[in-house]
Amino acid sequence: MKTWSEYSVNLTCIADAIPNATIQWSFNGQEIKSDQSETYTIYGKGGYSNLLVKPSSKTNVYGSYKCEGVNIHGKDNIIIQLTESSVPKKLFEVIYKDVTSTTISFEFVGPKDDGGMPITSYLVEYRQETDLPENSKIKEMTKGTTYILESLKPRTTYIFRFAAKNAVGTGMWLDRGSWTMPKESTPDPPTIISPPGNISAFPDKVVIRWTINQDNGKPIELYQLRYFRIIKDSEDKWKQNGQVKIVKLEDNWQRAQYIITGLEPKTYYKVQLRAKNEIGYSDDETRIFQTAEGTMNSHQPLTHEKGTVSNTVIIVVVVVVILLTLITIDVTCSFRYQWGLLHLLRNNVCGKNSDSNRNEKNVSDEEKGSEKNLLHKTDDKPVMTKDLEAAEEDTPMIPQNSEYNTVIEEEGKKQTHQGV
Repeated sequence: MKTWSEYSVNLTCIADAIPNATIQWSFNGQEIKSDQSETYTIYGKGGYSNLLVKPSSKTNVYGSYKCEGVNIHGKDNIIIQLTESSVPKKLFEVIYKDVTSTTISFEFVGPKDDGGMPITSYLVEYRQETDLPENSKIKEMTKGTTYILESLKPRTTYIFRFAAKNAVGTGMWLDRGSWTMPKESTPDPPTIISPPGNISAFPDKVVIRWTINQDNGKPIELYQLRYFRIIKDSEDKWKQNGQVKIVKLEDNWQRAQYIITGLEPKTYYKVQLRAKNEIGYSDDETRIFQTAEGTMNSHQPLTHEKGTVSNTVIIVVVVVVILLTLITIDVTCSFRYQWGLLHLLRNNVCGKNSDSNRNEKNVSDEEKGSEKNLLHKTDDKPVMTKDLEAAEEDTPMIPQNSEYNTVIEEEGKKQTHQGV
């Protein structure tokens, strides 16, 4: 266990025993009682105990701590070593790896002693030779990253110091003396990062992307891009097989992107890209790539392998399958459970016609019912209204309150009914 300065630390002890053990702490053979010291605090219960140690400049707390558990069956103990961590020692060496007129990249060696805690970063303190020490600038560089110092001035002498840092703090400084930056020069060449795998996603164009590197003291004015078709000769070496085309990117070159169009499908091309400032052109960044197989249509990218399906086709197929599935579910629910979109449309569109038909049917049923009510019984045998209508045609109207006689002939029998 490690700690430092006034950074408190917890020491934990667990006694796994039945019955529970009583835990006692001691430091270098002396029993610790938390109520008698501001340096220690003991808390916990049963077989679980924590010892909070509070380092200070007045009391030595680094050494051996013993946690002892005791119950009726015996006792046992463990020893915990608490050591003091410190800031790292001085670096062994700092190597100036890559130097341009405005940048320096470093390589750090050491230190041998990290102070008991891992190195987290490196610090660079620098100033111009003519500046006072209090005007120095400090840049912290996280360990494991690229250690590069930028925005320096060409032909200027700087004073440098370096140190390592851990969780405790900054270690001892290493004086590295002075360093004079070189004069302005042509830019560093760009780095082409696209197309990935040197294969274009299109049969007749390619998207070229790059990173903008150091201008070396003079602002970049433009980028020049050259490209031409190539083939392999009998010795399996690339050779030019077409006209060289040159493009000057004077506007919007900061986008670090250019689309070359008018290319031939499944063909190899060589691209040469370089930057220019007022001093001159950088070295060329060269890349060989191949266009995709297909027709000369730049609107959609094609796949690089035969037999593969484009993403657009896959999306269309998935959408169609989903729609068919939803329609099938809706039709099933409409006919079986009487709910769903189809059922709703059916009721809204066809509802009025259905209601009209239903009303007409009800009226017809009522009329038929009325006709049935006009049946008359004689000796429990019904007489249809059709016969009555025929009889009524030859019978004058009779008031409801008057007496009347009705004669009905049926199957050769004659019956007389008297009504009031």
